[in-house]
Amino acid sequence: MRLVESCGSVARAVAALKPGLGGDDGAGATAAERFLSTRSYGWRPEPGNKERRQVLMPLIDLLNHHHRGAPYRIDAGVMVIDTAQAAADGECFAHYGHRRDALDLALQYGYVDASTPFAHSAPLTIELEGVGYLRVEQQQQRKPMHPLDPPRVALEENGLRLSHLCCHRDHPERVRLMLRLALQGSLQRRGHGQQEAQRLAHQGLEALAAANIRLLEQLVTAAAASDHPGGAVLVEAARRQAANLASMLV
Repeated sequence: MRLVESCGSVARAVAALKPGLGGDDGAGATAAERFLSTRSYGWRPEPGNKERRQVLMPLIDLLNHHHRGAPYRIDAGVMVIDTAQAAADGECFAHYGHRRDALDLALQYGYVDASTPFAHSAPLTIELEGVGYLRVEQQQQRKPMHPLDPPRVALEENGLRLSHLCCHRDHPERVRLMLRLALQGSLQRRGHGQQEAQRLAHQGLEALAAANIRLLEQLVTAAAASDHPGGAVLVEAARRQAANLASMLV
């Protein structure tokens, strides 16, 4: 998004939430190159070849993303896509891959997606009573290996480390259960029981949500102060992201 490149305060706010997304990658590209980058597909002509070739997707590029949309693929040199009418109005959608949240879509494609239920935690570290630090590392960039997308958990001497944290607005119980079980393993080593783990898991979720929402509020402030048309998109996307993250606490 051009706004991120042209406004330092917006760039800093985005970097805290999504390191590497909307930053220097593609800096200096023309408007036409940026436009085409959102309408192309990375294709590997030969199996096992790591190098991707960008190919255009005529007509298919008109389909918006929806988390219940249809995936697309290249089969024998031909792009194939099914259609999915994931909304009541009959519009057809595609699935762009991964668990994209509102900020992912706003920063990469320049529009606000009201349907995505996902929200990824920013990479951050908080202090949690009785545990030490609780650290969330960077957002996972590959397709989840499991439908629930559980993070890798590392129990460390002075705290707990999660590889990533993805929340689903409609299933907040999943992230609560994951964190409670992770904390339970950490606390049992220190003589605490299941009830204590449940209490601290709730405190940890509150602290993680609050830390993320503070970062999102900084983005809202920076984007709202801009006179760039993309500012309104980032403001709305950040607010949707905050609402999805807050669902962890419901």
